[in-house]
Amino acid sequence: MSNPEPDPQETVCRTGLRDGVVERPGRHGPVELLEPRTVPLGGPRGMTVERVLPQKARSLIGAWCFLDAYGPDDVAATGGMRVPRHPHTGLATVSWLFEGRIDHVDSAGNWATVRPGDVDLMNAGRGITHQEFSTADTTVLHGVQLWYAFPEAHRFDPPSLDTHRPEPVEGPGWTARVFLGSLLGSVSPVATRIPLVGAQLDLRPGTRLQLDADPTHEHGLLVVQGEALLDGVRVPRGTLAYTPPGRSPLVVEAGQEPLLAVLIGGQPLEERIVMWWNFVGRSHEEIARWRGVYQQEMGFEAPEPGPRCTTPRARARARSRWARRSRETSWTRRSAAPMTTSNPSRSRCSGSSRPGSRTRCPPRSCPTPACGCADEPRLAPPRPLMESHRPLRRRAPAMTEQPTLENPQVRRTEDRFEILVAPEGEPAGFTVYLDHDAEDGEPVRIFPHTVVREEYGGRGLASILVREALEATIGEGRRIVAVCPYIKAWLPKHPEYARHSVPARPEHLALLRR
Repeated sequence: MSNPEPDPQETVCRTGLRDGVVERPGRHGPVELLEPRTVPLGGPRGMTVERVLPQKARSLIGAWCFLDAYGPDDVAATGGMRVPRHPHTGLATVSWLFEGRIDHVDSAGNWATVRPGDVDLMNAGRGITHQEFSTADTTVLHGVQLWYAFPEAHRFDPPSLDTHRPEPVEGPGWTARVFLGSLLGSVSPVATRIPLVGAQLDLRPGTRLQLDADPTHEHGLLVVQGEALLDGVRVPRGTLAYTPPGRSPLVVEAGQEPLLAVLIGGQPLEERIVMWWNFVGRSHEEIARWRGVYQQEMGFEAPEPGPRCTTPRARARARSRWARRSRETSWTRRSAAPMTTSNPSRSRCSGSSRPGSRTRCPPRSCPTPACGCADEPRLAPPRPLMESHRPLRRRAPAMTEQPTLENPQVRRTEDRFEILVAPEGEPAGFTVYLDHDAEDGEPVRIFPHTVVREEYGGRGLASILVREALEATIGEGRRIVAVCPYIKAWLPKHPEYARHSVPARPEHLALLRR
């Protein structure tokens, strides 16, 4: 999920207490209560989220630096989640759902449908773009979106996606699902690169649960539904309760209604991080450089489906007075350097990473010693996963020729069509399909998703691939069922193919979930 604020403030996140926190005395020490604020996700009818991290009072819990809760949201009234392509750097995003489904597509070539009980962890590392949409069969959307900052040793790791479905742990009146870290004897296999924990807790009314939490961790308990007592302190719905390291065991009690809560925690992050929009870095200059890369490398594309998230035009500025007063925070409202739209390395570097590239200095290979890029890895410029495509005047050549980038070829396998640009090597992209022959209807071919590798973006390959796949489908007498967002956006522009398509029905979507 992207931060949708039109004027986000640059936040310097540090471990520790800040002014303005609300504390309540607990059985074993004070408990902080962090109230949420409402943020619209997009449009006058769009869904809204309740943001509890970051705040002026507290910006970090362990490495966790961002927490949004949303729903239960009536998708018919709001349109659900429609988050266009947007970037992330230096962090991991964690999607956890209670109701509904979300399709995730990213520039590393990953595609996944997030379901209740599945954790979807995207490691942004040195840079990735992705888009998220609630699925066509989702009527109610309810979940949380979390981010945590990578430590210095891993923040330039290659981007990746991990998914996992944790087995529930049950006890008298309670159920827990540990999606990250370890708790209650359950250990998640998902690598987090930094010690932390994340779990869903379900308690029946009046149930008391004792958690032998890691005493080196600080913890936060977000009450999603119902009401809770944490260490004897009342925590109302929507509130995040915080306990410092050394508080173990943690005792959670449900009120008179069933309790649904999310527990997060981790060792205090001793590193100073700077967060602006969807970027997590270590300095203002680094954030400015990443913003320039995103704008320069991708700002003139028109990806489909839908528009990309535009970069906020506002300056990055300190979020609160304590941050502006800090000697470490040298940029203030008066002296802050604007987030320029140019890549800072472009004017200083004489080298070029490859012919025709707009990227002047790839990570650790800039030939100009005076350039800061020689000492600091740069964001690998992300490419849009699904490019815009204009009507083609030619078709892909027959497979009798050797495939090249100028003459790509499409081949068919058991479950996908692949586009080739070299005689040997991995396909440049593919579109997955599933054939269905209903007894009481005409045969159909369902297309759930299409992927083009980021290094081949902007060359019209996806349109060639889709055109060939749809022509083969029509030639076999099958109807086209477009579930893939790209093909759904492509068909209205090509009526000669659209007239052979039929809308996706519940039984089609059920086949894809198997």
